[in-house]
Amino acid sequence: MKPIKERDITKATIERVSAIDPNQLIEALVVAELLTRHRQPLQHGEAFTGRPSTGIFASDTHVLKLRQEYHFSQQDSRRWIEQKIAKERAWGIYHPAKTWLLLLQQDEAIIASITPRLTPLHIGLDTMTERERLACFDAWGRLYCQFAIEHELRLDEGLSNFAVDEQKQLYYLDDDLYRWDRFMAFSQTVAVWFRRMEWITPEFAENIGALFRQRIMEFFQDRQWLEVIHRQLVLLYLANDAQRERRAGFLRGLAMPTTQRRESAKSQTVRSIIRRPGSDEQIAILADVHSNFQALDAVLKQLKQWNIQSGIVLGDIVGYGPEPLKCIRALQQSGFIVIKGNHDHGLASNNLSKGFSSTGRWVLDWTRDKVDAEAIDWLDNLPPYHQEKNWLAVHGAPQDSTFFNAYVYHMTYESNLDYMTEQGIRLCFHGHTHVQGSYVRQKDQSFFVCDEELDLTTVEYALVCPGSIGQPRSQRVGAEFAIFDQAEQKIRFFRIDYNLDATIAAMNRFEFPEQLITRLQTGT
Repeated sequence: MKPIKERDITKATIERVSAIDPNQLIEALVVAELLTRHRQPLQHGEAFTGRPSTGIFASDTHVLKLRQEYHFSQQDSRRWIEQKIAKERAWGIYHPAKTWLLLLQQDEAIIASITPRLTPLHIGLDTMTERERLACFDAWGRLYCQFAIEHELRLDEGLSNFAVDEQKQLYYLDDDLYRWDRFMAFSQTVAVWFRRMEWITPEFAENIGALFRQRIMEFFQDRQWLEVIHRQLVLLYLANDAQRERRAGFLRGLAMPTTQRRESAKSQTVRSIIRRPGSDEQIAILADVHSNFQALDAVLKQLKQWNIQSGIVLGDIVGYGPEPLKCIRALQQSGFIVIKGNHDHGLASNNLSKGFSSTGRWVLDWTRDKVDAEAIDWLDNLPPYHQEKNWLAVHGAPQDSTFFNAYVYHMTYESNLDYMTEQGIRLCFHGHTHVQGSYVRQKDQSFFVCDEELDLTTVEYALVCPGSIGQPRSQRVGAEFAIFDQAEQKIRFFRIDYNLDATIAAMNRFEFPEQLITRLQTGT
């Protein structure tokens, strides 16, 4: 249907469908009076923002919004509004007096809504006290996080989409919602605040960061998201020292206080013996141990024989295998840098709802009773990535904001190499695929290589997987790993035998799924 022409809009019949709270339905006379006013201009940074197709009419007490992009019949318009109101009542983010209505003339209709006039944050914050500002940011964080965790959707983060009433109660203004993006837009919005709000001091930014940390932990109950936001903010461009100082303050507030990290005395001792590799040292690159102690023990003994003293473990210490605690203890004593994988995170956070196969969930459920609280704390406190001057290490993929969920494989390696090029990361070590080899870029050509040695001087960018210690999927049996020779700029790949029979015997003893045993026997 065509929308009603603007010159005829004052003659339209007003049909109120309902309000979020039916007891607060706004009178039709209020709507009629607003329609006699001039349409409000929509401009970024001003009182009203929005799409060109949105018509706004306002008084000192109310705001009427016309959704002229919808061209439905009257019947379909009523149905659309009824469905919308049902959702908005469930969401609980809008002012309870928000009233949906139709403007009707003959067989034409315009969908509209009217609310009490509120003060949008992008304007109201300028005149608030510091305490009021902090309260608004806290309410913003609560509303945003609670909605995301309950509905897996995100609110439009722009401050013009949020407003307060006279009692400083916060509401969402935008009619639209968006796909949940794991705090990507959230991080970008925070950076925008630091660029534009010159009144934000580093101390105030730290307070905001602390408030957001509390809300994220309250609703998501997963410190991993703090790491995700931290990484995103570090990567975003800020133009001057003042903006960067605001970011630094925010990140201080966002970080978990030491007293809340639940690190036992033993965990602190383990952390103190981590050995940082020298710039010319050989570094062992291990990944995906997966509770296969026989394989890990064989590799650690081989490295000791070769006098390799530094190393990094690319996550997934637990899962799939029968000896999780032995693997954790061995790596705690190794002095190697260890980062977190998705299985480590799943066990530590007790969140197995997504991203795991049925066998993967079975093993992690089984593992929970086989490790102690100190081991869980240690896994929980593992960093999600490690960055040196010349290389990056993640479990999953460098372009993945969550660090350990995405895969590097034939469908994604090009975009990951593109990301590395944009970020100036020449070398990235990753696990997760269990497939030994490297995706490299050389003279605008990208391809996979699985030679025993990779000469980094012959390539521009390299995505390197050392294979898997505990469950290789390269069609060959054995414990896989690599050694990075920094002096020669070469990576050498290895596969060694271990006591596979002992691992399988333990899996049979604990009645592990046959599929996991077959994988070890076939390397698939």
